[in-house]
Amino acid sequence: MEKLTVSEFKSKSGAKRIFAALLYSIDGFKSAWKNEHAFRQELILVIVGVIVALALPVSAYQKLMLIAVLFFILVVELINSAIEAVVD
Repeated sequence: MEKLTVSEFKSKSGAKRIFAALLYSIDGFKSAWKNEHAFRQELILVIVGVIVALALPVSAYQKLMLIAVLFFILVVELINSAIEAVVD
């Protein structure tokens, strides 16, 4: 039976690791809000879009899909910002 080796770079495990990842994600969103003008614009539009989607007289599934597409916009913007940061 093989013994599983743990990477020396992974200092946390379980719930501590998930909590640390949550904190890193929050820091990333704060940084995006502070440094990325396009992210701020898109986030405001997403908030407005979510309100409109919730007010539309469509099924819950259609509302969910509309909101998912709006959040996908934010994900793509964050990926774009990350690529720009690496290239710069």
